Amino acid sequence: MVRCHAQWRQHLRPKSAEHLSTFPDSERPLKRARSTTPAPEADTSIESYLNGNGDIRRVQHGPIQALPVLEIVRQPITRPVTFDQLVSEIRGIYAALVKAEDECIERVSHLSKEDAHIPESEWKLLVELHQTALYEFCDFFFATHHPVAAESSQLAHVITKYSMPARLWRHAIYKLLDLMRKHLPDSRPHMYRFITLAFNMITILYENATDLCDIWAECLGDIARFRMAVESESVEDRNLYVGISKYWYYRSIDLAPGVGQRYHHIAILSRPALMGQLLNFTKSLCTRTPFQTARETILTLFTQVSEARTEGSPLVEILLVKVHESIMQDYSEETFEDALQSFLQEMNKAIRREGRDFKQFAYALALTNVNALLSYGSPQNSLAGGLGVPAESTLGLAFEKTRSAHNRAFQRALNLTAQSLNTILHHNALASTTPHLHVMLAFFSSVIELPYSKHLMTCLHSSVNWSLLRSVLKGVLQMLPPDQYPKQVYNYDTFPGILRNVFGRESRVAAPLPEDYDIRGCVWEERYLPLDWFDDDARDHDERRLEAAWMEYQRGVRCAWLGNRIAAKTGWLSRV
Repeated sequence: MVRCHAQWRQHLRPKSAEHLSTFPDSERPLKRARSTTPAPEADTSIESYLNGNGDIRRVQHGPIQALPVLEIVRQPITRPVTFDQLVSEIRGIYAALVKAEDECIERVSHLSKEDAHIPESEWKLLVELHQTALYEFCDFFFATHHPVAAESSQLAHVITKYSMPARLWRHAIYKLLDLMRKHLPDSRPHMYRFITLAFNMITILYENATDLCDIWAECLGDIARFRMAVESESVEDRNLYVGISKYWYYRSIDLAPGVGQRYHHIAILSRPALMGQLLNFTKSLCTRTPFQTARETILTLFTQVSEARTEGSPLVEILLVKVHESIMQDYSEETFEDALQSFLQEMNKAIRREGRDFKQFAYALALTNVNALLSYGSPQNSLAGGLGVPAESTLGLAFEKTRSAHNRAFQRALNLTAQSLNTILHHNALASTTPHLHVMLAFFSSVIELPYSKHLMTCLHSSVNWSLLRSVLKGVLQMLPPDQYPKQVYNYDTFPGILRNVFGRESRVAAPLPEDYDIRGCVWEERYLPLDWFDDDARDHDERRLEAAWMEYQRGVRCAWLGNRIAAKTGWLSRV
């Protein structure tokens, strides 16, 4: 069905022991042969051996036998692949790939139009077709990553020119899995088989085609999410594959943080947790590569809350979702004010009740409020456009608002942000609230000098209690041991997680905070965190959320440093 290039693929694939049998006679490695020349009579005395005159003997009880004399084995003959030969081979692989791809598209498209039962024989044929396509795609990636291919810029760009990773996922994996999902439970055994096959093949690409690791990691997360969907009965197995899928999505984010689609996937996997959904849905809209589908998907979160399917969710999270729903859906002013005041009252209670457990909600609240200030990545927001959200990403879509509706949504986001911050400031310098203060100061400091932020900062100047903020920063400073964090660090231009040594080189003294990982990927991140801030952190994504004693001190240093930066740029605060 598909032409096999067995001869040249011996050069492209790693050779294992079983491949040795395919060598031509002229290239077969020589076997080690025992010498036919009889060994000469040797002096076996100990004295002769110690003097270097005797043969080397095996020391053992009984008769001493001479070791055989071995001949030197020559290296097997190899013929390197030339550039022209590699190009010819890639063309042949691509032709076979296109043929297999077309067969998969045609067959799946035909079956998708029919609602009839698909027999076992047809499922087996579909799996074999897609297996062949996967093999051809893998051979294509192996060939284009051959060392000889690195000499040509043309071959280096052929993968992106022909959108090979997207075609592999869509035509060789996704379409079949989606068809199988629609025909569950009849297709379950075949779906198990194909998921295992696809996962193994993409893992091989992840380990070999390393320049596309973030794409392969996202594919592995997607495949694991399909495997999760199959587990309709066992909650334990379902949670297992949720964890596997999240692991690969977080791995793809580590490799390429600014892709909004990956945060959208994590939001879906966070169900039924409300805060995880709200944070990641809104964040997926405020990255360098926003994922506009999230504007529709987030409606499922609002439906979940309106239908009271919130078992186990804290009341403060439920009320916060309602506030953001009022902003995005442009509800009446009365509805928004009622939701906002209810949320602020419940947050006051939560801070007193939960204490240190409030930390994670505190910085998640700050980040979702910042996303609201950016109008959830809308191109109508001049600050979002100035920070790098592509203006063409949402033009012409149905959810684009009128100017009056946009201004109304921005004013509500401003009220939510300012009143949330003022409420938290009234609790003074608590360890549970400093994560919120840290994120908000980081955002203010990052955008305060941008020309597009003038309107925002003017509004914040009149709505935020800056005198209270100043006293809270002084309280944060008093919590820090002066011998561990000298006062000079607050005035450094360098990011406070990095100190300059006497030779002028930068040396790190702290690791990223939990909220740093949620700041990463945001459109304003590069204006705050160093580019290599996450490079040396080998912690698993679950470990990154764990609090440690040093984090409270590090947050205090960050807040003091950020306060001094804002004071130097605006004069709204006095230096601490």
